[in-house]
Parts: sequence; structure tokens; C-alpha cells
Amino acid sequence: MRRALGSWLAFALSALAVLAVAVAIQSWAEVVSPRFDLTLKQELTLTPFAREILKQVKGPLQIEIFHRRDDRTDTGDLATLFADACPNLEISLVDLDHQPQRARDAGVTRYGEALLQYEGRRLVAPIATETFFATAILRVVSEQDRVLYFISGHGERSPTYSRAEQFGEAGQALRNEGFVLRTLPLLQARAVPADAAAVILAGPEVDPVEAELDALDDYLEAGGAVLALVDPAALPHLERWIGSHDILLGDDVVIDRVNRIYGSDGTNVLVPQWRDHPMFKDHNTPAVFGRARGVEPAPGSRAEILARTAPESFLAQGAARSRDAEVVLDPLTDRSGPISVMALALGEAGANHTAGRLVVVGDVDFASDNYISLVGNRDLFLRTIDWLVKRGVSGSRGRGRDVDQRPISPVQVSERLSNVTLWGGAIAWPAVFLVVGILVTLQRRRRR
Repeated sequence: MRRALGSWLAFALSALAVLAVAVAIQSWAEVVSPRFDLTLKQELTLTPFAREILKQVKGPLQIEIFHRRDDRTDTGDLATLFADACPNLEISLVDLDHQPQRARDAGVTRYGEALLQYEGRRLVAPIATETFFATAILRVVSEQDRVLYFISGHGERSPTYSRAEQFGEAGQALRNEGFVLRTLPLLQARAVPADAAAVILAGPEVDPVEAELDALDDYLEAGGAVLALVDPAALPHLERWIGSHDILLGDDVVIDRVNRIYGSDGTNVLVPQWRDHPMFKDHNTPAVFGRARGVEPAPGSRAEILARTAPESFLAQGAARSRDAEVVLDPLTDRSGPISVMALALGEAGANHTAGRLVVVGDVDFASDNYISLVGNRDLFLRTIDWLVKRGVSGSRGRGRDVDQRPISPVQVSERLSNVTLWGGAIAWPAVFLVVGILVTLQRRRRR
């Protein structure tokens, strides 16, 4: 009897202990509210880019999201992620089919758009993805949209869809983030407009004249920002102007025959090394450059290296060599890697106490429609623009729910990896099975 009573008492105490632990865990969870995202692409966690934007929301931000009835769950999940991360967001979901008049009053014309209201400002913008949602918040929080000017008149790439070497995708990505894009025939304008947040010189094929470069100097001295994307080409005026800002360009081309993209001649190089700089916060994804040139800070200057190629690369003197035949390292004239292909220079603070910002990249193709979807190219381009215009945000753009899911996803492999795959998968393993089959057959014949 006593033994049975002792067993029941031990069971009751064990149950009470388990209950106490469960209550303690539940109480801790309600106070701390921990989240563990176990999805493969971290779909339930906001990106650093979105979190940086939410830090700028200092007051109540009202958001009305107009959705399709069947999309309420997905829209609600995305809205919950933002609302949990920022207590200043007041989000409501509206069924557009059920309340069309409310949508018309708000200026909403399609599913997936939202009306955002912040400190008297109103904005209607798409919020179907995390990146769209975050940039819509950034646009309404900012007092005005930022204007980017693309210099024209020298054969530069333009932010329009026409040919694969143009900046159609890059231009659309900038528009999606709230930038206003305009072209700037600098020779006719003779000055950079006062509303320019940044000026982009995207791969000129003709050398700018001195008057245009003087206008850029005036703009930088007034605290402006310039992004110069310069392919390997003879542009003496532009090279001297960039050199006057302590960044040196030579007659050379970067070659990487080890880490090159499969099927290329070695001029399409991987750029895996990034400087510890606010521009590259939380950024560890390589970029793919087309035919790139070296970009070096002048010795003893304040200019800084931003990105370098892999150690296996080298800088071949004489850019024309890469057009004639496959380039082999010449130890007498060429320089072994890693090679700097991106640099920045800060000017002196002007009358408005703002220093000009100049970023030079030794390649224009990385942001073209041919290349921008490869690995980290899009992120690199947008991060550079963010830093130039001082938007106060950084971090990688959307992943997971933002990724364009296609039937076939592009994969970039190096020449070495492609050879290993070929010899290992297509030759070595079939040869092993062939040899084993022959041995088994011979063994069976001997037994007969």
C-alpha cells in the first residue's frame, strides 16, 4: 500500500514539475517573443535592407493594403513581418473587390498596391514583395524623391530596354526603389542640375570634353556624387580627370583564367573581395564583371580601394591584347592579383559642409541587362547608389519571397569546377562502371 502511494506521489510531483517548466517556458516566450526562422531562404525574416529602412520611421505610418481575396494570407504574412519589426506601422488589409470605392478614393488601381500616409504625405505604391514594401516606406518617409542623372552624348548605356548591353533592368530596379531617372546631355546643359542626387557616367565610348569635366568638378565641389563606370578604352580626358581625384586608370585589362565563368575567355572575372565599408555592410556575395580594367588609388592619397578580384587573376598591360588572342601572364609587364577594380575618392567639404563623392568602377557591363542578374551584381549596383545619395540604408535586398522563381535558374561555375564536373561526372564515373562490368563479365566466364 505504501509502495503504491509512493508511486502515485512520485508521479504527481513529476507532473507538477513538467507543468511548472511548461508554464515557465510559455511565460518567457510571451515576454521575450523569440522567433526562429527555419525556412531554407529565410522567408520569415526581414532582410537587413528592410530593417534599416524601418529605423527611419519615427512616427505613425498608416498603410492600407488592397489585395485580391485569394491573396489575403500571403499579403497578411508579409504585413505581419513589417508590423512586428516596427511598432509605428498601422497596417490594415482591404479586399479591393469588396470595397472598390475605397480603392478609388485612395487612388489604387490594381491588386497589391497600398496607400501609405506619413506626416501629411501620401503615396500609392506596389508592395507585393519585401523589397517593394520596404522601398515604398522609404519613399513616403523621405521628404522628396531623389533624381539620378545619366550623362548622355558619348555612347553611354541608358536606363532603357533596347539592347542587352543597356541598363534596362538596372533602370527599372532604381525606379522600383523610388528614384527618378533623367538623361543629362552635359555638353548642352553646361552644368549639373541642382536637384541631382547623383550623376552616372555609364561607359562612355567617346572622350568627354574639358567643359563637361569642369561641370562635374563644380558639382563635386558643391557636395555632389558621381558614379563613373569606365571600360578598358582610350579616354585620355576622362582618365586625366579621374586621376586628378587620386584614382588611376591605365591601359590594361583584368584576366582570370582560373575563376572565370564557364565558356568565357578569362575577361569575365569574379570579384569576391570587398572592403570593410558601410557600402558593403552584410555583403559577402561575389560579383561578375565583364571586360574590366584596373582602378587604383594614387600612392599616398586618400582614395580607397573598394573591391578586388581573386588572387589568381592578373592585370595584363595593353587592353588590346585581350581582343587579339587569349592572354597569358607576362611576368615582365603584367601584375599578379588580386587587382583593384573599384575605388572611391572623397572631396573637400564645400560651402554646404558636404564632401563630394566619386566612385569609379573599371567595368560597365556588370550592371547591364546581360550581367545584372548574375550572383551579386544587382545588389552591388544598388548598394553603390544608396551610398552615393546618402539614403541611410544598407544591406542586401530581398531574398526568399522576392526571388524570381523561374523554371531554370542560372548557375555560375568557374572553369576549374566545370572541368572537375566534366571529368568526374561524365568520364570518371562511367569509366569506373565500365571497368567493373568488364571485370564481372570476365569473372563469370572463367567460372564457366
